[in-house]
Amino acid sequence: MNQLRRILFRVLKAYRDNSWLKLLISLGFAILISFLWIIALPRSSSYLSDISINIIASVLYAALLLRFLEAILSAALHWLEDPLKLTTNYNWLCKYYAKLNNSFVKWTNSAPSALLAFGEKRTNCEKQSDGSYLFPVQLLYLNDKQHIFQLTDCQDVYHLPSLVEHNYPALFRAHQFSSVYDNTMIRLRDCHVENGKVVLETERTTYFRSLVTNRSMDFEFAEGLSLRRIHDFGVGSAILSASQLSNHLGFHCIIETTDGMIAFVKRSRFVSIGKWMLGIGVEASLKTKYALNQDGSLEIHGIVRAVEGEVKDELGLSTSDFVAPTLEQNLIAIYREFVEGGKPQLLWYIPLTISSEDLREKFNVQRKSGVKNLQDGPEIVFLSKADLHRSYISPDGICVSSGTGNKRYQMVPSSSASIVMYLQWANSLPTP
Repeated sequence: MNQLRRILFRVLKAYRDNSWLKLLISLGFAILISFLWIIALPRSSSYLSDISINIIASVLYAALLLRFLEAILSAALHWLEDPLKLTTNYNWLCKYYAKLNNSFVKWTNSAPSALLAFGEKRTNCEKQSDGSYLFPVQLLYLNDKQHIFQLTDCQDVYHLPSLVEHNYPALFRAHQFSSVYDNTMIRLRDCHVENGKVVLETERTTYFRSLVTNRSMDFEFAEGLSLRRIHDFGVGSAILSASQLSNHLGFHCIIETTDGMIAFVKRSRFVSIGKWMLGIGVEASLKTKYALNQDGSLEIHGIVRAVEGEVKDELGLSTSDFVAPTLEQNLIAIYREFVEGGKPQLLWYIPLTISSEDLREKFNVQRKSGVKNLQDGPEIVFLSKADLHRSYISPDGICVSSGTGNKRYQMVPSSSASIVMYLQWANSLPTP
């Protein structure tokens, strides 16, 4: 399937990039339409005049048809891009990182029987022998509220390995149909739990360096060669501290409104991954403009500050619209997402002080503000906590019941696993 996608991608891209080919196809359409109309015209005294009019009309119709084909072509190239740079074969991925399977997220569905049958028919993922799904997501820490957090930061900058440096242009082409811009990012060099502490070790990287490493893991930059197939970047990066990838620190936020609704966002076709899929309420990277002190250093409270800033930006909220988070109370988990080669993520729970309708209104106002790159998608979706507890979750999506029947939303494993970890965390909390 991926080979077919690559061939189709190359053919469509060749057409898009070739102006002469476009001109020839346009002329071909015009000539064909003109010829058909001339044949169909009845012979009359105004026959030659009719031919002239219809030739002009044919050219206009051909131009309109070409514009229509361009729109279809653009959508097709966006749709084809993601699976070529990051595999969607999550069963294979779990087998590839088999040594980590004991720490991968697992989930056994207990949805109503009708929804179970509906979900099983629509997922491409296979169950484990015990009936559970295994997600290519490594849980490093599930917050038990018994640990304190310690941050060790340095301002060293991650350098690309020579192989990536030499193939940078080829790897960067994996994202040519995404809207991307560079920025300084926080790199998580290591994370470990010891003596009642969760220790985070950070340095710096850039977003473009993550694009040509973590987010290009399966892109063939040379014939039959991708980063994941090279030991040092594939299984050799299984241990975070030994990873040669950029590993910029990202986070997801589970957003809950006062009426018990959980917010999700339908992602646009321009984001670098998860195009057209359902995303968690806030999915972002840890922005240095919010996180760093004036001297460029990072402290624990800077991480919280960056989360607050992104929640405001993406949802259009003010400080009074949500409860101020802390690592100890609102962090759900720290995990690594192996679709992207083990990229580290923080998962947060952010309770709002406004209703779902108020959130929708603020989200739409922010969307219409005209500021680019603030939001990941054009539409907000709400599912109740009860919906999530009764849902059918697999690595590639979530199925829920509604008044109109069962519905499935496609997701990437980082997002679907976030729901699982949220439910596991919520179930582990003491009942008030």
